Amino acid sequence: MQALSSHAYPWIRSQLERLEGNYCEIGVFRGQGLEYLAQSLPNRKFWGIDPFIEDGHTQGHSQVAPGQQMQSVKDQCLARLEPLTNVQLLIMPSERVLANTDLCSRLEAISLVFIDGDHHYPQVLQDSQLAMNLLGPQGGWILFDDLGVPGVDQALEEFQQTLGTRCQEREYLGSVALALRISPE
Repeated sequence: MQALSSHAYPWIRSQLERLEGNYCEIGVFRGQGLEYLAQSLPNRKFWGIDPFIEDGHTQGHSQVAPGQQMQSVKDQCLARLEPLTNVQLLIMPSERVLANTDLCSRLEAISLVFIDGDHHYPQVLQDSQLAMNLLGPQGGWILFDDLGVPGVDQALEEFQQTLGTRCQEREYLGSVALALRISPE
């Protein structure tokens, strides 16, 4: 599996500079990208969602068996993000966020969601629904990482079919990521 191209976070930053809303990242891992964005745009709010449980796709980096807690990765992420006052990290599975409408509503004015969490089909599809809920009726961008992973590809294809005409634009970031611009309702 290839890593997200190095130009993705500068691309996200450039989008956020043009948009009025905030940012949410589903699947934070060590938090380097979230740290870069939060430091670059200190007047914006940033949310990260990650249960820090190995899904089997990052084992080479985490050195943890699938289904196990990635404590070292979590500790590195917390150390990196703790000093940043414009970042809130939700250490929980994204399905808990999706199921909790009060929690979803606290993630205010999201205009861009980056999905790089669990790479299995049902979870990617669920993260897509969470992204739509977070964007709300105003629309925005959803960025999917790890194209070429079967679960990601299958969920992305199904998700795009459900969008219909709400998907105004598709932009590939290298060969491993796809950004979808969602129109307002």
